[in-house]
Amino acid sequence: MPKLYFKIFVIFLTITFPYNISCESHGKIKGGRHAKPGEFPFMGLLISPNNEGINMLCGCALVTTTKIVTAGHCLMTWENGRRILNEIEEGEVFFGTIHLKSREGQTSKLKSVKYPKEIRLQEADSVMHDYATAELVTPMVLTDTVKVMQVYSKNKQEFKNGWDELVASKGTCLIIGWGARDFRVENDSFVVTLGASPILKTAVAQPWEEEKCEKYVGLWELSMVPFGEVCLLGVTHGEIILPGDSGSPLMCGDYVWGVCSTMILDDTGTMPFQYLLHWHYLNEFLYPEGAIGSSIRPEISIPLFFIILFLR
Repeated sequence: MPKLYFKIFVIFLTITFPYNISCESHGKIKGGRHAKPGEFPFMGLLISPNNEGINMLCGCALVTTTKIVTAGHCLMTWENGRRILNEIEEGEVFFGTIHLKSREGQTSKLKSVKYPKEIRLQEADSVMHDYATAELVTPMVLTDTVKVMQVYSKNKQEFKNGWDELVASKGTCLIIGWGARDFRVENDSFVVTLGASPILKTAVAQPWEEEKCEKYVGLWELSMVPFGEVCLLGVTHGEIILPGDSGSPLMCGDYVWGVCSTMILDDTGTMPFQYLLHWHYLNEFLYPEGAIGSSIRPEISIPLFFIILFLR
């Protein structure tokens, strides 16, 4: 079965994409729930206009009061293989609210962006090293509804070991986002028929073992698994990520482990979606001010009760 990766940002209410599975089905993704105010205080919305003036909608997480982390493709596009940065200074983030593009919380423009030099688009439309941080013009003020994200450890080896232990223990995670709510497959095309959710949503997903993810991803692309790409599948059949969820954080237990990257769009609910863990980028991008040995966790709590954002 051919695999189609999709970079998950929202541009229009209705979008059509090539879809390589021949079927005449219609599916509305049901599942997950609306987030509660203040439930994910590190979660933000990123609006980033590209060079054509189209606003790309993504999720992000607050690293410090002046820094966010998101997916790299949320801040750039590719044209004939050439990377083109979005209009960075026109980008804006929204924190402290569960409502889409609401100014009831705090907002800031973007100042600058940092991303891996290895970032590039693959033939399957997935992105290698799909990761970026951005500095904010206006610092966020920490409140009950705006807080910096917590990571399991700022030490790379401890972080990786913690993730491996979580997966081995069959812990679950929460996916979070304002992504699209409805789609259908029509004439071999994937059509998003309902755009971004007006309220932040979340759902539960199960991480795959690394070997299983490696075998799956390696069939179709140059694998990013050695650099922290992980596979997850909705615990409830049909709960997946959709347009608008890129860059959104992956929460397992009390900690944020990664960012939403790319996925296969299918209406079967059987194909995993991919997140990129923070561990490979901890010291260069998240905490470059020296994080060796600095752990900020007591003990990870398993089982984990989480929520992934998703669509109805």
